[in-house]
Amino acid sequence: MSQPTTPVLERGVLAPPIRRSARLQQKNPVNPTETVDSQPRRKRKNPASQDAVSSNDEYDSTAPPKRMRTTQPGENECSPAIDKPTAASPSTSVNTALERPKARGPKPGVQFADGEPLEPVTDEVDPDEAPATAAAAAVTVEYLASRSNDSWTDIKKMPCPPEARPYLQPTYTRDRKGRVLARYPVHFALVYAFEVEALYRHLKSRRRKYRNLDMTAGLHVFAQEVYAALRLDFGDGITHSTLDDKLVYTFVMSVSNRPETLPYPAARLRKFQEIIDLQKPPTVLAFRPRPHRVRCR
Repeated sequence: MSQPTTPVLERGVLAPPIRRSARLQQKNPVNPTETVDSQPRRKRKNPASQDAVSSNDEYDSTAPPKRMRTTQPGENECSPAIDKPTAASPSTSVNTALERPKARGPKPGVQFADGEPLEPVTDEVDPDEAPATAAAAAVTVEYLASRSNDSWTDIKKMPCPPEARPYLQPTYTRDRKGRVLARYPVHFALVYAFEVEALYRHLKSRRRKYRNLDMTAGLHVFAQEVYAALRLDFGDGITHSTLDDKLVYTFVMSVSNRPETLPYPAARLRKFQEIIDLQKPPTVLAFRPRPHRVRCR
């Protein structure tokens, strides 16, 4: 017995009505004007959809459209919206295996074999240095200028009495780790001290070569000029400190262990006054150089 064959309809030919029960025909009547496409189309696959169908599925044009879910009034207010889970972008993904653990507690310092941290060098100056300060204030510049002599003719050398040199040498001690420290006694010096910003403004207003320079470049050029004329350099005749949160440069003109024996190098002072373009007398200052470590060879 041969199987019944389904007739193939051409495009534009009306399809015969489908045999249905009376109940289904009353519920969903068939429109006789509908046409059947003899060449079924393939349904495209949506890669983002989780319910993507196979490419072999055929598109049924006669299937009724899907009904959309209707919501009751006030339903959205009661049920919160559920966000679809999305994968993190590659740029924001974090590899926890390569992430360094966060340090806890204070920042670790340099450790030695005994487990003790590196001790910073502190200036062990006596808190009460009133005698040295009073001695420096008792000696005036006029007194030093009255006893000046012509022995300090080389302006590129630091004037210091020969008898005062042994008292200005550092003493070497060792800490508990065996490191050598050089500590200095109190020095008395004839100095010029200027606040850095005030010094730059003064040079810019008095010297033509500093007018087009900023503060950093201007102070650098000034330090080079002082070194070329007087052989003063940072750490060797030029010191810097802070006073009232302001940076101060101090230029040492002469040094001694006692204020009354300070040399008054007139030629050296005149040269510095020419460089800075200011006829200002120096001041007597009592200070203690900072201790420093000495490398053992």
